[in-house]
Amino acid sequence: MDQLKQYMAIVLKYHFWVLSGLVTVIFVAAWVLFTMSMSKETSARVSTISASYTTGEQITTIANHPNDQSKSMMEQLNRSEAEQVLRAWQRRFREQENVLVWPEELRDDFIQAVEHLKPIELTVDHPTPSDKELKPYLRGRYRDYIQDELPKLADIIGAVWHASRSSPGGPGGYGSGMGGGMSDGSGMGMGSGMGSPGGSGAGSGGDSYGAMGSGGGGSPYGSGGRTDEESFVVLWSSTNQAGLQNSRFNLSSPTTLQVLYAQEDLWVLRALMMIVKAVNGDAEAQYSAAIKEIESIQIGPDAAGIKSAGSVSGAGGSGSMYGSSGMESGMSGSPYGSGGASGSPYGSSGAESPYGSGSGATARQYDPANGRYVDNNYEPMTAERLRTAMKSNQPSDAFLAVAKRM
Repeated sequence: MDQLKQYMAIVLKYHFWVLSGLVTVIFVAAWVLFTMSMSKETSARVSTISASYTTGEQITTIANHPNDQSKSMMEQLNRSEAEQVLRAWQRRFREQENVLVWPEELRDDFIQAVEHLKPIELTVDHPTPSDKELKPYLRGRYRDYIQDELPKLADIIGAVWHASRSSPGGPGGYGSGMGGGMSDGSGMGMGSGMGSPGGSGAGSGGDSYGAMGSGGGGSPYGSGGRTDEESFVVLWSSTNQAGLQNSRFNLSSPTTLQVLYAQEDLWVLRALMMIVKAVNGDAEAQYSAAIKEIESIQIGPDAAGIKSAGSVSGAGGSGSMYGSSGMESGMSGSPYGSGGASGSPYGSSGAESPYGSGSGATARQYDPANGRYVDNNYEPMTAERLRTAMKSNQPSDAFLAVAKRM
């Protein structure tokens, strides 16, 4: 206790200096800590201000930068544009309704059965259940109708239709050629050798969908072909006519889908003929026509290799108009020859053609929408892709669903 009293006496004697030192240490420590905190906060606030300043400078460089008012106006503009697009498509739909009319020759019962089947991909499934198919007599009626309509296409432009109904395999002027099958879809015939110049271009024997007969030589038109320049306005390649007839309209036992797509093809071809007629105006002979000759018209899968005018890709070769999906030449100068060569989407018998003459299971398994239309990049679409787009709500599929391009 005595020692403690001695220490306390010393502290009491010098307590002023002890307290002064202690207070000084405390204040210095507090100052250091506070200064460090202020420095950090200052740096953070400077960074925030600098970032805000930079953002402000960037805003000044944006013309009409977004705000609540501009957002509201943009929404109004978008709605207005959408309504204009809708009205445009509705107007185009009404225009097409006046063009895409089923002919009265098919009679009321046929028209009533098909006029509601649009769009095709949404109303007719593939494969089509047997109870959803058109009645066989209705499909047979269309088969007979379409053969009589093809020559009328040539009449529109003042051309001559040379492809023979009894010989869908090809016109005269080319030797041996493979025809489309018999009406039961099973038979195929071979034409005989080269005929004499000006010989018959029509096939002999068989029924109206039978095999090709003897080929004529010399004249590209075969029997009855007119060569007088003043007798026609437009020279339409008989080879191309036969190709169109074979690949698009060679119907012996058509399915509902084949009937619907064949009529669509006919509408497209008729529209093309009307364009040619409008361009040629009142021309009465070939020499006065602006469009004097049609070398090739291809639609649907047959035109798959054509990207632009005068440009063909695929296996057709230089100058060929058949491309990778078209029919290749079986013999020099003819796109038909003895059967379809490799590269033909329809094979040697036409069984894989969407309009092939085969009536068996193979023909019915083939979806005629496959490769028929192109996407935004002009690439052929599969039937599955097209049907998916038709049922899709995705904006990327809207164009494919609204505007099908062949």
